[in-house]
Amino acid sequence: MKAGDVQNGLRQLQRALSSLLESDAQSVLEQAAAYVRTSSQLHAQRARQTHSSRKVEPWGYVIDPARPLRFRPTPTD
Repeated sequence: MKAGDVQNGLRQLQRALSSLLESDAQSVLEQAAAYVRTSSQLHAQRARQTHSSRKVEPWGYVIDPARPLRFRPTPTD
């Protein structure tokens, strides 16, 4: 999987769940997508330097527990 695919997946998640997510969810998901881009670029750079992608940390994203992806409360009857 490529970093662009993960970024697109995060955007699709935001669109598909927009009615269920809290208002700050968009910025949380945008931050995760930016982290994917940055970590992917850093991974590629280090892999070129070491000539092996297995010797460097993998790329990905983290949603900070201090700023979690929150869902809106469900209405109770």
